[in-house]
Amino acid sequence: MGTERALADLELRSLLFYASGLTDPDISLAASLHLFAAFDLPVPAALNAAQFLNGSILEVPIQIEGDQAHVPMGSGLGVEARSDFSGLVK
Repeated sequence: MGTERALADLELRSLLFYASGLTDPDISLAASLHLFAAFDLPVPAALNAAQFLNGSILEVPIQIEGDQAHVPMGSGLGVEARSDFSGLVK
């Protein structure tokens, strides 16, 4: 059963789902944010990756304001990877 189908089944049965994006890198975090937004995540998700990761591989990093991560807009996941990763690897 795929994630979308599992969440739709939970929604159909009026069950809650909880989510976490702990240490998700940029592209995974973008996918998680879209999933949580599509299914109206009923409680806050633990999304603290930014405090553990150095830099971003995205042309435009995911916008995080306070305790809110904004869903990237645009085609696909709404993000585009940088072509130059210098400075991200130690």
